[in-house]
Amino acid sequence: MSLMKVQSSTLVKINYKSNYFKRKQKLLKFFSKEKNLFFTTKINIKSLDNFLKENKIDYVEILKIDTEGYDFNVIKSLGDRINCINYIYFEHHFHDMLNKDYTYMQVHNFLVNNGFKKTFKSKMFYRKTFEYIYKNTNININEEFDINNTHEKRSRITSNFSKRIEKL
Repeated sequence: MSLMKVQSSTLVKINYKSNYFKRKQKLLKFFSKEKNLFFTTKINIKSLDNFLKENKIDYVEILKIDTEGYDFNVIKSLGDRINCINYIYFEHHFHDMLNKDYTYMQVHNFLVNNGFKKTFKSKMFYRKTFEYIYKNTNININEEFDINNTHEKRSRITSNFSKRIEKL
């Protein structure tokens, strides 16, 4: 019998008094042999705006964000490059375990003000968390981008990204 490895990470502070945190901790302890389930480490963060510029990426079909309470910060880090994203797919946690500095309505209003429209919403099982997909209404793939050129760029981007992952 093998036990699954359960992991989660976040860039925001955790509310250790939250009932959701207490339930999650019990579940993690049940599945893990590790005594110390939570730790803090320093990391370097790169904005998406810089990442896209450095990698010469001028179009993203789907941006999937899963940063456990840091999603809005990731979206805002796009700056003006938000205009080159066709779909943004993210989660929003409504429980009080993660001390976020924003609300869902702030994310929604920001996206709407930047030309996005909510096209999908789904509640995740056993959690006060929803998944959302927003579509950039300013992008019409057939008019804005040369399909062949975009395909070639996607292939180049995928290849470059795969090479960078292999180095890790």
